[in-house]
Amino acid sequence: MSQYEVSAVTLGGKGSSLSSSSVYATATGQAQIRIDSSALDRLSSTPSLKQKITIPEFLTLEETRAFLTVLLNKLLLCNSSKQFPLWISESLNSNRKSFQFEEELDVTKDEHSLLMNNECSALLGVSAVLEYQLAVLAVFADVAAAFSCEALNADVTVFDLMDSGDGHSSKEEVGVARDMRTLLNGSKFVGKEKIPSIVKIRKVHGIIREKVKSVH
Repeated sequence: MSQYEVSAVTLGGKGSSLSSSSVYATATGQAQIRIDSSALDRLSSTPSLKQKITIPEFLTLEETRAFLTVLLNKLLLCNSSKQFPLWISESLNSNRKSFQFEEELDVTKDEHSLLMNNECSALLGVSAVLEYQLAVLAVFADVAAAFSCEALNADVTVFDLMDSGDGHSSKEEVGVARDMRTLLNGSKFVGKEKIPSIVKIRKVHGIIREKVKSVH
């Protein structure tokens, strides 16, 4: 993919779900929004109310885009009209630098209810971005730790941790040990130096993974 190509996130398709990576991609402008044609065909309600979109003041630009992406996905799952979802997708795809909407929009009762309780969509949007960033950082942490093991000529037999199945081994620690063995497999730079901080990698990185899952 060239640096000028932008991917797309399709919402509303049968059996589709909105992942944190998709929210992050749209929040950062790396992907545009597409609404599945079958989803648009299902939307037939007629607007009967006027409502203004209120963007929570504490949100950054990226978080606002994440919030609107989550809100759009919710609209496609409720008794919505075609007009409002299309308006949001067009706003996101236009790469606006500001999302302070002044005009009132024609909305259905279900759309009105979602907009009156938009804090939930904002929280989900911010959490999705946070989860994705944490997951990526956790991977980089393992890679950085592997380089450190090599630079320190460390004894990496501490990663020969096997899941005994007795419930005493942390699942995440076992996963960290497995990934570290994969990263260091065949390395000619590791050695026999017993370094306490290297021993702690399993536990510390395991805790990071647990926190990422708790955000999810």
